[in-house]
Amino acid sequence: MTTLILFGAINYFLFGVFSCVRYQRTQAFHFYFALAMFALGSVMIPVVYARGLGDGFQWLWALPILSFAIAPSFYLYIKGLTNQKSTRNFLHFVPVVVHLIYQYVMKYLSWNDSDSFPGHSVLNAIGIVLGLCLMLQFVYYILQIRKVVQLNVQSIKQYYSSLEGKQLKWVKVLFTIILGLIGLWVLTQFTSWSMDVPIKSLPLVFIGLWLLSYYLFAISLFQNKIQSDEQPEIDASEPSSDYKELWQQLNDSMKTHEYFLDETLNLQILSKIMSVPSRQLSECINLNGQVNFHTFVNSFRIERVKKEMLDDRNSHLTLLGIAFMAGFKSKSSFNQVFKDSTGFTPKQFILQNQ
Repeated sequence: MTTLILFGAINYFLFGVFSCVRYQRTQAFHFYFALAMFALGSVMIPVVYARGLGDGFQWLWALPILSFAIAPSFYLYIKGLTNQKSTRNFLHFVPVVVHLIYQYVMKYLSWNDSDSFPGHSVLNAIGIVLGLCLMLQFVYYILQIRKVVQLNVQSIKQYYSSLEGKQLKWVKVLFTIILGLIGLWVLTQFTSWSMDVPIKSLPLVFIGLWLLSYYLFAISLFQNKIQSDEQPEIDASEPSSDYKELWQQLNDSMKTHEYFLDETLNLQILSKIMSVPSRQLSECINLNGQVNFHTFVNSFRIERVKKEMLDDRNSHLTLLGIAFMAGFKSKSSFNQVFKDSTGFTPKQFILQNQ
């Protein structure tokens, strides 16, 4: 088990170094991902030290635990991915500094055999308090990250017709796993302290952390910035007559040339096709159609799907096959857009119209 925990810690440090190598000024979010990796690795090192490697690796004793850096690092990483600006980032790491000071004060008192060093029961109580504080910190940042993700979804709907790979669905999975691991750790610490029950489930925490390292590394490899560097700025003024003419031209072109069948269609592509700046095209859709770009394009796809699924000549086709032909990229996105548009699932819609 000690070897497995050590291997997991090494994984995190190596993945953190890899992220540092990828660091660029235009992609500073790699730095925060690296910090999160180092923080997760630091949680495992004290366990390795306590399980018998202390004699040969005395320097491990001096390494700090950066558990309070995990949540803010992921928060700033996700804000960087979504191109959302953040100021005074250093404030997010104040708890980390306080925790570091506490750790090194305790290490100093222990090293010097000071009479001020707390007893075992006091240390256990402090450990429980820190664990609860860590849980509260994670809950706070989960709520903050949820806001970031929701803002991102609303923003990219102004630019993309398909949201696959841009909704950060892995974030929910990630924090569910981490919260579960932290909860298990707090529970084992509490039962050990209050009821003198041996900690048997603690190894599961570190096995989970070890497996989590590969999941996070895969995310760092395949997840890139989501939004375009040239997001349209929406003008709140009334639509001009030119926009009304453009709106009519846009609708006619979508029906005639069926640009919506292109599953990769986004605002930039359509603006080039229409020879209209993306900002003006977005304003035209928002002001005249009262919808965002995502809803506008998918409304044509939904109409195509409804027409094709009710056509007896397509009885040999599956609903998913019809959806792909209409420009959708996945079953989940098709079902969601269809339900939002019609109020029914595709199967319910067919039954309603038979």
